[in-house]
Amino acid sequence: MAVARCGSIRRASEQLGIAASAVDRQILHAEAELGVPLFERHPSGLQMTAAGELLFTTGQKWERDWTETQAGFNDLQGLKRGHITIAIVDALTRGGIPKLIGQFRKSYPGIVIASRVMDNHAIAGAVTEREAEFGLLLDPPARRDLIVQSYTTSPLGIVCPPDHPLAARSEVRLGQCHDYPFIMPAPPLALRRRLDPLLSASLTKIAPVTETDSIRMIRSLIGAGVGISILLGVDVLSEVEAGSLRFVPLAEARSSPAMLALAVSRTRILTSGARLLAAEIERFLAGSHAALTVP
Repeated sequence: MAVARCGSIRRASEQLGIAASAVDRQILHAEAELGVPLFERHPSGLQMTAAGELLFTTGQKWERDWTETQAGFNDLQGLKRGHITIAIVDALTRGGIPKLIGQFRKSYPGIVIASRVMDNHAIAGAVTEREAEFGLLLDPPARRDLIVQSYTTSPLGIVCPPDHPLAARSEVRLGQCHDYPFIMPAPPLALRRRLDPLLSASLTKIAPVTETDSIRMIRSLIGAGVGISILLGVDVLSEVEAGSLRFVPLAEARSSPAMLALAVSRTRILTSGARLLAAEIERFLAGSHAALTVP
């Protein structure tokens, strides 16, 4: 597995702390026993053969099974030890979720929580491939092996500084954005796919002053006074709660909010620790968008 990942016997030996000759000897023994070559040897390194790729895939499955078996051993000891891996979108890396993880760690200091920040489309695969106990993602795909355990909805809205003329409104229409500098979310952001039909249907054409494919950059540009933009509520939960930005629901998108879901694999049984953490996150999600309401 190490040689396959490193593509080199020398690098694998350094990673494993085993002599390169010993690693090479084990590979040769395995190839002799299986009766097939596992690697093609090139001057630039080693490349897996079809048989090597098959064995590597089986090895990955064994690693996942062993990790889950270890988690089962930890489960038998109660909540004194354990390891939980979760996959989350970047929007949730600030504010409530980090605080929640900190509180959970104080209650269960023997449990290690690994947070994998991933692109939204990759989270479903990480969950179904058992690389993560559960995932927090937007608009989860319809898959037989993926179960949405709980969810909340996240509205689409105008984001602006708190002293902006639109900030005090209870909702805003696209036509009202025409008179202000606008920051356009750019492809490949999933947000842009939500926005394009609304822009096409609007009688008002919005000419952006700048555009970017980074939610983080959009937040920074708004905070710097460059313009206003349209984001999902989940993208600015921390900023709205802190009072640095204001979120005003977009009237045209009231009927089509995004789904922010906690999803699990149909074939995986969560450990006691993972179930507890998931329950805490579900409670957070249930009240997460309260701060977005304009007073």
